[in-house]
Amino acid sequence: MREPGKWTEADLLELIVTKEKESLFLEYKSCDALAKTDGKKNEVSKDVSAFANSAGGTIIYGMAESKEDKHVPIKIDEGFDKTDITKEWLEQVINSRIQRCIDGIIITQVELTTHAPGRVAYIVYIPQSFQAPHQAHDKHFYKRFNFEVRVMEEYELRDAANRQDVPDLSIKWEINTDKLQSLSQISLIPLIYNISDIPANHVVVKIYIDSMLKIGKLPHDLRYLYKDSFPHPVLDQSHPCTVLNTNHSIPTKMPIFQGDYFELIDRPITIQCTDIEQDVPYLVGWTLASPRMAKVSSSMFLVFKDNDCTLLTVERIIEALTLSLTKEGENINFLTPEQYVDSLITEQYLQELCSKIRLENKPNNQVPVSVSGSPQIQQFNEPMAVENPISKLVKFLLNYLLFK
Repeated sequence: MREPGKWTEADLLELIVTKEKESLFLEYKSCDALAKTDGKKNEVSKDVSAFANSAGGTIIYGMAESKEDKHVPIKIDEGFDKTDITKEWLEQVINSRIQRCIDGIIITQVELTTHAPGRVAYIVYIPQSFQAPHQAHDKHFYKRFNFEVRVMEEYELRDAANRQDVPDLSIKWEINTDKLQSLSQISLIPLIYNISDIPANHVVVKIYIDSMLKIGKLPHDLRYLYKDSFPHPVLDQSHPCTVLNTNHSIPTKMPIFQGDYFELIDRPITIQCTDIEQDVPYLVGWTLASPRMAKVSSSMFLVFKDNDCTLLTVERIIEALTLSLTKEGENINFLTPEQYVDSLITEQYLQELCSKIRLENKPNNQVPVSVSGSPQIQQFNEPMAVENPISKLVKFLLNYLLFK
């Protein structure tokens, strides 16, 4: 999904080409959804408040949907007369018909210079609200449910009202190799921080280390749990990992307050590097659970090169690859990191990437194809051990771009 406030007509056309379906976070509305009647204004209040009461999202006003395949955009609608349906009018409708007002809404007016010169579409971004629940003009509270807007149940109202009274935790990783003459081992240091002004008194932390990595002696407050798998951030599969656990709780430890970094363990996690394979992305993941806070998780790639190593996010890898190929003048229609992670990859896109990274070991009897939107290898004769093209892509980028 595009960054709020930076939509263009080309972005709308890309949604049509890629057949981006409506979801919990995206809704399409034709031009007749915005009109100066009470009924239409009330519908706007229902739709916008439902996103704020749920997980946030984007409404695109001015997109026609397919009658055969519902929830799929088929074309840009006729557009709005920007002297009649104005951005200021839409803002006034939203602010006057929803109680309490929703902070952070961004309305983007998109000029339809190619499709309908002189006319516009409107993109309304609604963040998840920490002041929920918000009431629509008909005195009801609404939520998003798949493709629909539904009235909230009583327990959902209570949950939404308590949303602002929970911590919002995440983990920042640091790597320490300063004292090493050679990369014989590294130290991983997990630091926890809180975005919310509500302190976290009790936190259960699970750390997932790629099972191909050899872990040194554990700190006394970090214990080995078991072998398990963690969702791979690029490939549509789980990845084997070693699971470690620690708990951060009062009174033995301080509450995790907003704005400060807290050490989770008394000393770093050491990784032995004697048998490490170079240029290979190793998975490091984590999950956090705290009372009343929704469980959160994330992951990164740990990559080794000569006497150096780094941690990379999926977004950083895709961004770097996009910049690299764009500088070389390649005419490739790149997807967003979110689309990439969701495996929304067309056959043509995957073939271009495979060609770019020169899959020397791709046998002649196999071709990359797209099955249900996910990259696969279709086998025609004897099965052969072939490295996944996306894994190969990551290695290519790390070897030829990030460590130059």
